[in-house]
Amino acid sequence: MNIVLRKVVKSTYMDILRITALIGLVLAVAVSWEANHSTLWAWLHGFLGWIYVFYHFENWLLFSVFLSGYVIMVKKTITNIAMMVKVSRHMMGGG
Repeated sequence: MNIVLRKVVKSTYMDILRITALIGLVLAVAVSWEANHSTLWAWLHGFLGWIYVFYHFENWLLFSVFLSGYVIMVKKTITNIAMMVKVSRHMMGGG
């Protein structure tokens, strides 16, 4: 590989890294602002960039899994209550 091509590849690689870091910064600031409505936190999270984005996504994902588990538990409880009502009506001769 000649020297000019190496410089072009290195320059392109550095441009990609800069753009990726910039996207992480912008995304972190937007997520932080939406979550906290604080300029100070937005600056701090913007500095952390992708680290904060992944942290926030992980917490959101864990909360979603917890919430979906809670919804399933509530559905099962409602189904069990409905079943008990049906059985009690049948035992009392009403169903």
